[in-house]
Amino acid sequence: MKNGVVVKECMTDLVTKEAKENHIDLKENFDVVHAVVTYLYTEDYVDDESDQDMDWSAAVFNVWMITFADKYNIPLLGTLAAEKFEKSVAREWNKPGFKDTIREVYALNIKDIQLLRDSILRVLRVCGDNLFSGAEPQSFCAFVESIPKFAAESAARATSLLAARMKRETHFACERCPVELTIRKESEAKVNFCPSCGKRVRQG
Repeated sequence: MKNGVVVKECMTDLVTKEAKENHIDLKENFDVVHAVVTYLYTEDYVDDESDQDMDWSAAVFNVWMITFADKYNIPLLGTLAAEKFEKSVAREWNKPGFKDTIREVYALNIKDIQLLRDSILRVLRVCGDNLFSGAEPQSFCAFVESIPKFAAESAARATSLLAARMKRETHFACERCPVELTIRKESEAKVNFCPSCGKRVRQG
């Protein structure tokens, strides 16, 4: 084994919880257990479904790995799985499994769950326009509404971003012609002029 510290970390809690009955009963998915054993020897595991015969997405698989790490108190594995999760969810946002990932994450109740939710919310911030205006926008809206916590956090994040954007903008109106200007504060000059008539404009 590559790292005795990793092995000791993994096995200590398993022995404490399970060995009193003289056996270890792992009820997790076989592929998860296989990945954990691989991690014991290499300090890494494969989560890409293209490299394995998997019926689930890499992001969902990483959620299961995080759940295993939390259950058996393996923080190093949990950290690795969280890093893999963030990368996998970012590349899978436009795949059918993205919804399954969200369901899995928002059904969990583990210590660092907000880190996983924040990863999903970051993807939603970047790719939200595509998700809500894609081939089936109403379907995705209905899906968001079906998970109240996800819907609430998505709305809160969107409101926060909008408020931050508005703080960076100043609105002006021209008295002579029907022109409204929106100027970013960081590029705002002391005097602003209407691009149509050249008249000095007032803040609206």
